[in-house]
Amino acid sequence: MIFTRIIETGVPVQRLLIAAIGLLICSSLGASATARTIRVPSEYGKIQQAIDVAVDGDVVVIAPGTYREMGISFLGKKIMVRGVDPWDDEVVQATTVVGDTTSPDRHFVFESGEDSMSVLAGIRLSGENQVFDGGTGGISVSASSPTIALCWIEGCHAPSDQIIEEGGGAWVGPNSAPLFVRCWFQRNYGYHAGGGIRVKGPAQPRILACGFEENRVTSLGGGVACTSSAFTVANCLFIANELCGGANQGGGIRVGDGGGTIVNCTFYGNAEVCISEDHGIYMKWDSTAVNNCVLVGDYPTVKQRDNSQSTISYTNLPEGWPGPGNISDSPRLQTVREWPFVLGAGSPCIDAGDPSIEDGVRWPTQYRNGSRSDMGAYGGPYSGLWLGRWPRGLEWLKGHLGEVREAGGEAH
Repeated sequence: MIFTRIIETGVPVQRLLIAAIGLLICSSLGASATARTIRVPSEYGKIQQAIDVAVDGDVVVIAPGTYREMGISFLGKKIMVRGVDPWDDEVVQATTVVGDTTSPDRHFVFESGEDSMSVLAGIRLSGENQVFDGGTGGISVSASSPTIALCWIEGCHAPSDQIIEEGGGAWVGPNSAPLFVRCWFQRNYGYHAGGGIRVKGPAQPRILACGFEENRVTSLGGGVACTSSAFTVANCLFIANELCGGANQGGGIRVGDGGGTIVNCTFYGNAEVCISEDHGIYMKWDSTAVNNCVLVGDYPTVKQRDNSQSTISYTNLPEGWPGPGNISDSPRLQTVREWPFVLGAGSPCIDAGDPSIEDGVRWPTQYRNGSRSDMGAYGGPYSGLWLGRWPRGLEWLKGHLGEVREAGGEAH
């Protein structure tokens, strides 16, 4: 589990992230003498019971333990539901909502018009699916726009007896604009499409600084599948996601009938295993802009089909690509301290991104590293979402998280 190695010293970036989200909720709703903290299970035995009595501005705090609940709903309330210590990975792992395999529902269901002030943070959702067979679904979002931060979503399985047999980790439906930030999706199974996240629009999801590892589907998008949506995927890692058995379109991301932005992402070893091709990104009937990315694998790592109008720029991919700033050199990925898939010293991707974009945090300091953006998940304007170790990174997060939440992570 790669995310466990991304641990900060001093004041953790996770602490700042949750604190900033909490402050934004308080400032948006106004200070209230009646706002309270509701605790599970000491006050209420079930998470849903605590939400039922909560009002706007309340915080529901879930103690470590295993909770077998399905179909948990925020009921449209502007509240935060979080673990005791969202910035402590061990605590998050120990605060687990486990699915009921006899239920066709998902763990959390956002379908009551929730907005960005409805926050789920610092818990683990487990479908108890370790062999891509059986298990339960993670999150469902329909006509709502919640914030989901610092969560682990693993082993989840798209419900097989529903019309929506897609999106193992999360399903995003029409008229939704959720924000996923610093979440890790691992070993989820999405049946037809979207092992990690399935977006079926029109929708405007924002997926920032998330990891997608070893998720699987049969046809579309092992990590993420987006259809008819204007999406933003920024500063994400896509690692060893795969598909096999159907249309075989996109081991990492599949985009169709829409357009969006894929910026500063790193793709490593994503595969369409049935046809032995490593398509990190697959695009058709779309107008996606791919910028500042790094793709590693046996080419073709990118595939365009059926009148795709997508553009690729300032991206490193082994087969090369026509367009400004694209290169085809080894990115020299390595582990630096706790961070995996980092550009190693002398990487041609350092300071080689879009010259109109600057890195939010420049690092490591011993490298040649100017203001021009780096390619890959740790570069670009939202690199601060990953890099909280250095003081400048901490200050950047304090000053920019609200902007990230409201602007949707668009790299401009």
